[in-house]
Amino acid sequence: MGPSSARQTPGKALKVNTFLVWRGGTVKDFELKAEFRLTPSANSGIQYRSVILPEVSKWAMKGYQADVDGANAYTGMLYEERARAFLAPRRAVLADAAAERSN
Repeated sequence: MGPSSARQTPGKALKVNTFLVWRGGTVKDFELKAEFRLTPSANSGIQYRSVILPEVSKWAMKGYQADVDGANAYTGMLYEERARAFLAPRRAVLADAAAERSN
């Protein structure tokens, strides 16, 4: 997938979050690498392992999101769109519950 661009203007405010959706097939394990540039007030993210919610809109999704924002307050956080919200803050080390039980 090549470069993409999006912009929200005062005259075209979004009613719900929308996403650029890749429909090129089912993926297995993968490593995601991305470069991004944002305006200082931007709030965005990259969805992965997510599902489309056609009952909400053609471009609405539910699932994991790597957060990115222009102020760099949320960049690097794990967020779950339309579910549990923030799952892991930046620089958090999350223990594997199964590994912890076996020790």
